[in-house]
Amino acid sequence: MTEAIINVFAWIIEGMQVNLSLLYRNFDDFEVVDVESVLHNTFSSFLKDPFVFRIMSFATKKYSSVIKSSIINKIYDLQCQKDATSPQKYEKLQNDFSRIFEPLTYESSELTINYNFRRSGIRSLTAVFSCFRVLAAVEEVADTMLLFGQINAINHHEIVSDMLHASFMILLEEQETRDNSKSSIEMFFYVKMPRVWGAMIRLGMKPESVVRGVQEMLSDCRQVIDNVDSVVKDNTIRAIVRQLISERVMSEADGELLIIQRNEQLKMIQGLSYLTRDDVQRQTQVAVVLSAIQARHVIDKLWNMQEKLMTVLTRLIGSGGYAFDAFCSSYGLEGTLGEMSSKLARHVVLILNLLSESPSNVCVDRNMTFDLTFTMLTRIVYKYSNLTLDELVTDPRGGPDNTACSFYQWSSRYVKRISSHAQDASENELFFIPLELKAAYKERVLRLKERQLFWDPIKCNYGQLLHEMPIVGEVILDLFKERKHIEEDVSRIFAAFRKANCLLICIIQWLECQPSSEARRQMARCIKMVLEESVPDEKDEKDRWLFTRMVCRRQLDEMCECDSIIPPMTITLMAIAKRSFPTLHRRQIPDKEMLKKAWLYAQRQNWASPNVLRLIDHCNRAGAHKSWFEASCWETFHIS
Repeated sequence: MTEAIINVFAWIIEGMQVNLSLLYRNFDDFEVVDVESVLHNTFSSFLKDPFVFRIMSFATKKYSSVIKSSIINKIYDLQCQKDATSPQKYEKLQNDFSRIFEPLTYESSELTINYNFRRSGIRSLTAVFSCFRVLAAVEEVADTMLLFGQINAINHHEIVSDMLHASFMILLEEQETRDNSKSSIEMFFYVKMPRVWGAMIRLGMKPESVVRGVQEMLSDCRQVIDNVDSVVKDNTIRAIVRQLISERVMSEADGELLIIQRNEQLKMIQGLSYLTRDDVQRQTQVAVVLSAIQARHVIDKLWNMQEKLMTVLTRLIGSGGYAFDAFCSSYGLEGTLGEMSSKLARHVVLILNLLSESPSNVCVDRNMTFDLTFTMLTRIVYKYSNLTLDELVTDPRGGPDNTACSFYQWSSRYVKRISSHAQDASENELFFIPLELKAAYKERVLRLKERQLFWDPIKCNYGQLLHEMPIVGEVILDLFKERKHIEEDVSRIFAAFRKANCLLICIIQWLECQPSSEARRQMARCIKMVLEESVPDEKDEKDRWLFTRMVCRRQLDEMCECDSIIPPMTITLMAIAKRSFPTLHRRQIPDKEMLKKAWLYAQRQNWASPNVLRLIDHCNRAGAHKSWFEASCWETFHIS
């Protein structure tokens, strides 16, 4: 682009030279046009364009000799020619053009000044590593922080303080978002960040910088810490200081002084004074995070012991699945999530092989194992949407190829994800169902109203059965299209999948691939209602059902919503105080208006929070890097 713009300027100058050489020729038969003025005005208008001027300013370092020889020197020649009618015009043109060599000045906007954090870069990097690049090694994070601090002359204790401040703000912000990154953020806050500081110490940072950074946070940002403690119902400073002590990043004496200082602050707040008690921490999220790390160590020893493995995994899906999320985040902490998920995928392959070979009396347990494993893998696919299916089912260190397993085959076709490829062409090929086959399955689906399964739970193979779910889904969707459904009857159909949650997940994923319609929306609402209201009484069934509801909640919510229209952006005092942000759907690619709002939101906060980075992440995964880059340059350089 830069070379093309330089060529346009050079072409205009050449036109001026040719015009002067033809000035005194006889053109009686032609209408005389003031070519000199036209070319002069064109050159001036082109130069006044803010975008062109910025591009030329950036080009002065790389293309300085080219610009001088092809443009500036030629303008000077034009000025000196005796045939030139107005040399002063060319002199002004040369002076105006030479301004591109003057250093650019960037003026901070009024919003940036009013919401000023002096070191926004460290905060933005903390958001990147806690919410998006969660598999990055501790050493990589430490090296990045130190390098960025060195380049920008940020002291080590300021890096520590900024990372801690950003983590607190992220904990608060994620309480209001629909993206469930809570477990990854808490794993970063309570475990990975102390380890990062330990790695920074090994790379040359003084241990005193950690103590000073935490102390600075306690003194300058007490209100933020109070808000977080109120939300998470925990003394977060005590939790992270004790983790720093256990990681040998901070001495016990320094840690106790910080804990005492925080306890004194909490005693002054009536609603938070109880957080000074030690027994409180045993019931909070930090306890779940640390338990998940212990569970990972246990499960790593049980991969070849199926019964014991499934017993431990079943316990993880209790309480709605948060413990399982924390368990996955513990593998993300070590960068071994792909290794764990590939073992689960391998487990699916082994189970299906045994189902086809074993006697029927053990099929029930193995079907239940397949059901749980399939649901867990689906949760991992949704939670870590920036990883490809191949990365999740194939061990990065090498191992058996799991891409032939039923989970991979199904998910690669029916799991909707952001992609830079033309996904819809391959995965959404409409599956034509013959009328005879649909009629046969209609009878089977109607049997579910009476809670009579059309499959034999003893002899069937779930891995084969799930490929029949598109036909089942088509039959149910037809009931909604024809408005012949009775809500109670359809609810009983979906409730019949209590012992086969993976089949209900397949129906939901198939439904998400269908074109948006009122029938699709009503069917999604019905499934959502059943998952919320028809909860089984038996504990194991109940835990699986609630886990399935958590896995599919986001997909159902989005299918239930009507198409939203982004309201126009208003810059008022109330809008600035509210700091509103455009809602982003799971697979939505942000448009120019949303990116503009994100830029304004980042300017108000003066750092790239997870909300802003999520829009950039969606653009990157869709191969639309140019969109956010252009929007950022357009707003930053005040181009209008």
